[in-house]
Amino acid sequence: MPHDARQPHPAEREFEPLTAEEEAVVRSLSRVIHALPRAVDADMLREQRLSLIEYLALMNLSEAPGRQMLMGTSPPRSRWRSEV
Repeated sequence: MPHDARQPHPAEREFEPLTAEEEAVVRSLSRVIHALPRAVDADMLREQRLSLIEYLALMNLSEAPGRQMLMGTSPPRSRWRSEV
């Protein structure tokens, strides 16, 4: 798509620094992004004895066609099978 001649290219624009409030939001969001998966994992392990990564693998497997997925690129090319 052609770039609009009236607008400067993003690399050429001058950016203003974040305000103190914007900076606080970015820092808080960063903490949440890092803490949330650990908190969910700990809760799932405690309540269901299933880690978040195990749950995500089973979720993706249950949604796959035929409930089968290739296991990455590890030889030999195996398939996961859901017993659910």
